[in-house]
Amino acid sequence: MPSLVGTSALLVLVTCSSYGQVVQPTSTICTALCVNEKKPVCGSNHVTYDNDCLLLKAACVNHGLRKLHDGPCKPTSNICTAFCPNVKKPVCGSDNITYDNDCLLRKAACVNRGLRKLHNGPCQTTSTICTALCVNEKKPVCGSNHVTYDNDCLLLKAACVIYGLRKLHDGPCN
Repeated sequence: MPSLVGTSALLVLVTCSSYGQVVQPTSTICTALCVNEKKPVCGSNHVTYDNDCLLLKAACVNHGLRKLHDGPCKPTSNICTAFCPNVKKPVCGSDNITYDNDCLLRKAACVNRGLRKLHNGPCQTTSTICTALCVNEKKPVCGSNHVTYDNDCLLLKAACVIYGLRKLHDGPCN
């Protein structure tokens, strides 16, 4: 059923029956006022909107947002939206940040795609790693600057002077 939306001088009927289709908001939709009705719909960002109109308005600023289904969003097992337990089993990420557990590191990797676990246990403090001597071993790793480093230690030392440098993957850069 279409939702009624309006501005001070214009009423527009809005339908959003094409599930999975990207919502193509128009300037009319983006400035329209939505009727206060509770007919929940689930957006592709896993946010429940009160109705189709509010989803369409959200798509004005969140390009690519689409309607998944009528009704509220269902819980998902996606690690990026999952709840992580409050367990202290520290792990060190390739960004030299200590995460409380593997789950929190995997969630951070949703935003920082190159993020990987370096080892169990906390990371060395930045000041320690920046002044540490690295073992002369050949275990090449590729940095986010697309430079191949001989090992993790050398990459971490480079990260002391190259802001945002992180490990992309084990092995040389292509």
